Amino acid sequence: MENADVYYVFNQQNKNINREVSFRIANKIFEIWDPENGSISKPAIYSVENNQTRIPVSFKPYESKIFIFKNNAPDHFIQQVTLAGKKIFPQQQLNDTTFVIPHAFFRKEKIEFTSELSGDYTFITNHSKVINAKLTQPEIVDLGDSKTRIEFFPISDDVIQPVEITKLKSLTEFDEPAIKYFAGKAKYTINFSVSQKFANSNDSIVLDLGNLSATAVVILNGKLLAYAWQPNTRLVVTGMLKAENKLEITVANVCRNRFIGDLVQFGSVKSLWTTSPIETILNKDMPLKPSGLMGPLNLISFKSVSK
Repeated sequence: MENADVYYVFNQQNKNINREVSFRIANKIFEIWDPENGSISKPAIYSVENNQTRIPVSFKPYESKIFIFKNNAPDHFIQQVTLAGKKIFPQQQLNDTTFVIPHAFFRKEKIEFTSELSGDYTFITNHSKVINAKLTQPEIVDLGDSKTRIEFFPISDDVIQPVEITKLKSLTEFDEPAIKYFAGKAKYTINFSVSQKFANSNDSIVLDLGNLSATAVVILNGKLLAYAWQPNTRLVVTGMLKAENKLEITVANVCRNRFIGDLVQFGSVKSLWTTSPIETILNKDMPLKPSGLMGPLNLISFKSVSK
């Protein structure tokens, strides 16, 4: 990266965390690169003190980010944030910050703000300029309660009839053994409606896949959105929604549950063939791995304010 400084930071916990990450570097412009999708962001909120740069960052479970510091000195940034009169950034005394800090990015000559928590915010820049903004939390449309059809394409020779559900849940919660112990691809087809106002909104809209057990192919209204493999993956769907929509998510479920199911039902592995000594690794008393598309499956519309 020539003269740039590169830091790789990752969340080693299986939970969402909010952190203020301090780097022993100062007076350089930085970018955050997302190694999952290649996106680059240039946040406007951070502080520089004692030759350190302090940045508020939210991490998903096991998520990683790459921080790139370049030689150009920053000219304009937000160094302090308060909510209803209470300072929420920086919070040097806290290891795990209480609040998710609003997002702020430079857009031409203005700063664009979004927040996951409604309230009256005050932002103070490094030039002591005070910016007041009333921010509104995102609008959320829950798709998990929509009528959903699941088609099964098992690895084994089983023939499993499609089912229709009105609430997303793990396949392991079904009573039917062929579904409970399913291994293979499960295709979820969800037809849902949104208001014309929501569909035509200029706000940033994302599809949050919620708890996802394995790799998945996501198609919206006939267009491939992504190949996803991370829980709570968020896919941008701005401008892609209609009043009536068709969402197709095909999840490739792993073989563990089918092996355990065989040991429970038959006492030995019969449904699948493998050279691995499965019966020395798994047994009928081991817990099943939650599988399929479990939700919450949400459309999230972020309300932005420019100042």
